[in-house]
Amino acid sequence: MATTTRVPRFAVRLSLLGLLFASGLSHSEETKDWDISPNLGLELAYTSNLDLTPDNEIDSFISRINPGIGISQAGRNLKLGVDYSLSLVNYSSEKHSNDYYHNLNAFADAELVDDRLFLDTRATVSQELIDNRNSGIGDPSVAPDSYTSTLTFVITPTWKQRIGDYTNIGISATYDAVIYERGDNEDSESLEYNFFADTHDNPNKVYWTLEARQDNARPRGGDTSLVKEDFIEAQLGYRYSRQLNLRAGGGYIDNHVKFSTDPSLEAGSFWSAGLTWNPTPRANLDMYYSSQVQTGSGQGLTFTNRHKYSFWSLSYNKSLSSTRDELLQFAPVGSAICPDTVDFSLNDDCTIVGAGEQAIAGPGEQVVGLFTPISTPNEGRFIREALNANVSYRRSKSTVTFGLFGIQRTYQNLNGRVEEDYGVNAGWALRLSGRTSANIDLNWSILEPNTNETITERDHKQGVNLGLTRRLSTDTSVKTALRFNKLHSDDPSRDYDEYGASVSLNHTF
Repeated sequence: MATTTRVPRFAVRLSLLGLLFASGLSHSEETKDWDISPNLGLELAYTSNLDLTPDNEIDSFISRINPGIGISQAGRNLKLGVDYSLSLVNYSSEKHSNDYYHNLNAFADAELVDDRLFLDTRATVSQELIDNRNSGIGDPSVAPDSYTSTLTFVITPTWKQRIGDYTNIGISATYDAVIYERGDNEDSESLEYNFFADTHDNPNKVYWTLEARQDNARPRGGDTSLVKEDFIEAQLGYRYSRQLNLRAGGGYIDNHVKFSTDPSLEAGSFWSAGLTWNPTPRANLDMYYSSQVQTGSGQGLTFTNRHKYSFWSLSYNKSLSSTRDELLQFAPVGSAICPDTVDFSLNDDCTIVGAGEQAIAGPGEQVVGLFTPISTPNEGRFIREALNANVSYRRSKSTVTFGLFGIQRTYQNLNGRVEEDYGVNAGWALRLSGRTSANIDLNWSILEPNTNETITERDHKQGVNLGLTRRLSTDTSVKTALRFNKLHSDDPSRDYDEYGASVSLNHTF
């Protein structure tokens, strides 16, 4: 029997207590501002290859009950979003025992003292691959031994003070933790101190910013530093127009990286430049460049453009990172707040939210995450270079989407091992009637390790998903789906084919 995968109770309680603490201190919000939506999902699924093996395939029916709740608040002193569900899983095959796991995506931003004291809290519980080379199709009920429940928790109190008419200064302290339930992955926690000052409120064209921070991440209960950073940067900004904002500056950075393979990771001074350009109300370009890739934002750009029938997005980033950093990002690439419709697309009056920013969905809305694959936990620090591009086009009752991603990780403590992960996805959604829609989604990806290392096998993955959704009422919908997944590897022992089908009923109370 498989070991049950679940997050420790204290971890879930820690997350919920932090969120409740933030919301409880902001008791002045009126009850009518809250939107609370309990929900229940029932699903019966079938898989032809429960453990995703090349031979000795075991088929199984999988029944799942998913009770959950959505909570949102967008008041003056509190912005809060909670999306929680509990999955209770039952297998017809005796290979795996009954199981359950949590899923949580939540945040609370509270203003405890007007314009002075703030408390920001966020938490996630997700099912992540123990190793990014493990077999998995994105559903932890299939090949459950490949996944581990993973908790992230962040809490940040911040004090801000106005000096004079336009100068703001502040100080914050951030505690965060990453906790894994299974595997050899190492739990860790971090404490970061941050001082900042700026004149953003200055009505003049020229403004300045100053930031200094110190971060130290360690294994839970250990003394060895996983991540250490000393950083200071000053920038001068110039508002050329309402559409164009220019920035330039410099500072000092030391990330204490040992055995670096890149000269730009050495401790020392750096210079930086950036711009924000909004040529039209629907187009946005943000660029940042630092002579040292280890300075948080590193080097990158983000561009989005929304037309009447299409939505385009492009992002590129190169920076020093780690798996814990990727997990702690609320939205690794970004997210979008879109209408809660059966066949929504990213061009449906969606609001784009950048990476690390909070996204809160109001009544009739949903948050759509824009994610890319993460690395194997505990592989150390790496230079992460990522490119993401997405386009969505809708006309009449048809919506077509296409996206691609490419990620290269150069590890700094594994003799410069390089890992490349890239792929494409495409989809077509068709509205058959006012309440019924059909969709087909295709994905293809390659995971390629460095040929100079022990692991040299390249993995090719592809999948096809077909779905039919019928909204029975405003609060109830039913969905049927068919899928096919295939992995072909240079290591034949990792090959698998998997066919699946499911029918699910979802109701919001």
